[in-house]
Amino acid sequence: MEKRRYMPTKEEIREKAIEIYYREHPKARELGITPEEYELRPPEGRYYLKAQQELMAGIRSELERTLNEYKREIEDIVEVLKEMKAKPPEWALPKEELEAKITRLQNKIVRLEAAKEKAEKEKEKISKVLTETRKILSEKEAELARKREMEKRYIYKMATIKTTQYIPAFTGVDGKVYGSFYPNQIATIPEADADKLIRQGKAQPWAISKAKPTPPKKEELRKQAEAAFAELATAVEHDLYYETDEALEKLREIGVKAHSV
Repeated sequence: MEKRRYMPTKEEIREKAIEIYYREHPKARELGITPEEYELRPPEGRYYLKAQQELMAGIRSELERTLNEYKREIEDIVEVLKEMKAKPPEWALPKEELEAKITRLQNKIVRLEAAKEKAEKEKEKISKVLTETRKILSEKEAELARKREMEKRYIYKMATIKTTQYIPAFTGVDGKVYGSFYPNQIATIPEADADKLIRQGKAQPWAISKAKPTPPKKEELRKQAEAAFAELATAVEHDLYYETDEALEKLREIGVKAHSV
């Protein structure tokens, strides 16, 4: 709708006052004389007042025309409402159905609000559970980090094994890399890893004997010496130098053993 202005501006009043002045003084228009301000205002002249009256008269008539238009629109609306009251439109539902529909919608709104409230409560519970879970996980991670740090400082018990097949390189429980190992190879690894390989049939326990060898008895030494002298005599008799050297070497060994006894 076009915006109407109900009060004239100063510029409009001045222009209208000059127009009235020229109507009453046509010679001034012909001579191009512009009236002074004091000529337009009282007491010299009342052209401003006349201009306001003429402008307001035009605005008043415009207002009356607008009011009449509004009045006709209102009368048309009243007639339409009367017709609707007398005969409801085809799309209008019966009163009972409308009330039932309104009731259903209200019940639905109540259910939705209840569901929303329940969802918010569940959200709060889940948020609390998540917070507690994060806290527990953080504590577990810290505990695991402490255990790993302790494991690094722990001195692992070692065991010696003999491999029965090829074993590729692996990381032991102490964090070190062992291998690779070939069959019948002796290796010292952490006891936990050794037990695992033994259970898998890839190795067998290997114990290093710490028992001292039993020295030969004097009777055995005597017999060995006699046999060595006999070999020496035979070698000398047959002039076999290489056998003589072997016999002498045996005698030296027997002498060392006898000295240790």
